[in-house]
Amino acid sequence: MNTNTTYNPTILEKRVLAGLVLAIFVFLCLYVFFVNQTVWNVASRQDTVKKMSIFSGEIAFLEAVYMNESAALTLDRAYAMGFKETSGAETIFVERVSPAVAFR
Repeated sequence: MNTNTTYNPTILEKRVLAGLVLAIFVFLCLYVFFVNQTVWNVASRQDTVKKMSIFSGEIAFLEAVYMNESAALTLDRAYAMGFKETSGAETIFVERVSPAVAFR
């Protein structure tokens, strides 16, 4: 028996091997990309949660200021600020009419 024979891959086998190597490379790149996107999304979410807590505190403070100011508002204070009572003839109401647009 001849033990000196070498294996010669065919062109099809070479193409299949090249395709598999390329597919592994593409999947590896996609894996790295998606892991990177996940890390960025987690970091962005943590930043957003931190900003939401800051804004929530600011909103609570502004609501407290509003409540204090609205509780302190009296008719005498309104007159002192320049407000005056009006009669029914002096009252003017403005209505906003949005323009209608028709598409064909």
